[in-house]
Amino acid sequence: MVSVIPASHVSLALLEARYGLREATQPDFFSEWTQGLGDLTELEKQYLDRVKTHFKRLLKSPPLLENSVKGQSGERPL
Repeated sequence: MVSVIPASHVSLALLEARYGLREATQPDFFSEWTQGLGDLTELEKQYLDRVKTHFKRLLKSPPLLENSVKGQSGERPL
């Protein structure tokens, strides 16, 4: 049976838990993205690793938005 989930209720954590989704770490997974490019410097690789780590953390645990923590009356909590 097909499972339909509204896009507003989908998160990476949900997909990992429910469907066994996992990261593809093979460097040649999308080979067309890497062909014909110059080599990265060590500093560029470090920056990209840092961005990748932060991005994954945000996908799995997004921060609370301001509207999420406001009271029902629209007032900010103390």
